[in-house]
Amino acid sequence: MPRRTAALLLGLWLVAAGPAVASHPKTDIVTLDKGDRFYGEIKKVTQGTLTLKTASAGTLSVKWSHVVRLVSTFQFQVQLTNGERYYGSLAEPDQEGQLKVVGSGGTHSLPLTEVFWVGPVERGFWRKLTGSVDFGFSYTQSNQAVQYSLAADSQYLGRKTGADLQLSSIFNTQEDAESASNQSLTLTLWRDLNAVGGKANLFGLGQVQSNPNQGFDLRAIAGGGAGLFLRQMSGGFTLLSAGVAFDREYVTGSTDVNSDAQLLLGLRYSRYRTDFPKYSFNLIANTFTYLTQSSRFRAQISFKVSFEIIHNLNVSLNVLDSYDSRPSTDEAAKNDLTITSSLGYTF
Repeated sequence: MPRRTAALLLGLWLVAAGPAVASHPKTDIVTLDKGDRFYGEIKKVTQGTLTLKTASAGTLSVKWSHVVRLVSTFQFQVQLTNGERYYGSLAEPDQEGQLKVVGSGGTHSLPLTEVFWVGPVERGFWRKLTGSVDFGFSYTQSNQAVQYSLAADSQYLGRKTGADLQLSSIFNTQEDAESASNQSLTLTLWRDLNAVGGKANLFGLGQVQSNPNQGFDLRAIAGGGAGLFLRQMSGGFTLLSAGVAFDREYVTGSTDVNSDAQLLLGLRYSRYRTDFPKYSFNLIANTFTYLTQSSRFRAQISFKVSFEIIHNLNVSLNVLDSYDSRPSTDEAAKNDLTITSSLGYTF
């Protein structure tokens, strides 16, 4: 995967993170547990934090556990920790600690402690995107060693569908040594299953990778299956997935092209804290058991922990590990582990 692909995708993320036109007047009302009341535009509730854009104080981030009342005449989507979703305006609740959603499906009083996500329905595509961009760089003069790392992710959440786009790019060069690189671009699309109240979904997976150190210049993967939320709460979630995948692998230093089918098993675990110090913890693990090569097995693990130093600016530690029990070439490494630190921006 050429490095210009990573640069192009980074540009797309920066455009998505740029300022956008307000979607409705700043007349929403937020009341906190100490009696403070703020007027503005509710942008979202995610990762245990309510984001409110005000006319006089700019954009505020409020810990969700301090919110006791939300009121708005505009339409919102509300998702609970059990996966259920509701749509409608936010009326004055009968008591503090409740969210009263009034929509075409009736009126529902929901405990604030069970709210996982809130977002305006009328927002356009770009305004439904969230994500982060991280960049790391190191240089050693004695051996002219240079390493850069780029990691980015973006999520989109619609009424019943969603998407997750992830980029990882690592490049190393050193005097009197061959350059090494590891690139990965992954797109996951999913749709909620109404029959199980949003606790499960169907997903499609597309992935493009390049890692000559493990014996392939290019690997293209397409697959799909089903996912089940084992746990959802305001501070994170756990998602288990299973399915099948098919790949085409272009072998390094050869004209050989391998095509295989695999059984896919995945686990995604996410936790975040909104008190100081704010942090987020994300773990993604996928295994590929080959159906056409009985003795081959692959595993990919991505781990990231990020701490906020000032508003939306973070320092991160990223760990990427890729294991292949039977690489396509004899000289290729079975395991490739990379640990990088970086500075990032969250939008």
